[in-house]
Amino acid sequence: MSRHEIKLKRLIQTYRQTVSEAIVTALDDERLKNLFITVTDVEIDNEMTKAAVYFTLLDSQKKNKAIKALYSARQFILSSLRKKIKIKFLPPIVFIFDERESKANELCDRIDLLAAEYKKKRTGCNETSDSRNSETENSETKNSESDTEKQTAAHGQTGE
Repeated sequence: MSRHEIKLKRLIQTYRQTVSEAIVTALDDERLKNLFITVTDVEIDNEMTKAAVYFTLLDSQKKNKAIKALYSARQFILSSLRKKIKIKFLPPIVFIFDERESKANELCDRIDLLAAEYKKKRTGCNETSDSRNSETENSETKNSESDTEKQTAAHGQTGE
């Protein structure tokens, strides 16, 4: 790993930690209260010209409200970053709502639904196959009983 990659990785970690702390500290801002913002990822391009801060919310319906609140708190967040990071040029922040988590949750919900449907169908099939098996066993038993009766009758006729 090159020195630039190490520096970039450290910068990303510092951005993630500092932005998260700044959001918690900036919760005095009425627009950020009760939004439960979580920083999920930070990406900084190799030229260090842009920092994308990905975040999620407890209530994804308030996405636009959260983006506006974060942009209004951006100067506070950047000042917090300047205190911790000593570089000439601090990459500006772009806030992006992280849809990966909500899509993953939707996918998990779909999988759970499909699993429940499959289980329901399978249980229904088992009951049907169980009744089919019972019918088959009953007919086999009847056939076996009639074969036994025939054999008994045949023995009875020859034994007389």
